[in-house]
Amino acid sequence: MYTAAELAKIQAAIVSLAEGARVVSVTTNGKTIQYGPADIKMLQTLRDAMTAEINSASTATRRYVLTSTEKGL
Repeated sequence: MYTAAELAKIQAAIVSLAEGARVVSVTTNGKTIQYGPADIKMLQTLRDAMTAEINSASTATRRYVLTSTEKGL
């Protein structure tokens, strides 16, 4: 499970690479991985997956109550 802090690190790495950094290091789930400019698409895909996981974990289960009435004839 990813955290918002890890998502922020990935976003910062994407920005750094877009600004011209040669290599960025990101630590997620206890692993440090180095990324280069050629890996920016992979980082964007990882960011999207992390965002989806964080959003799905934060949304509460919605419950609906269906009521029905009849006019008694």
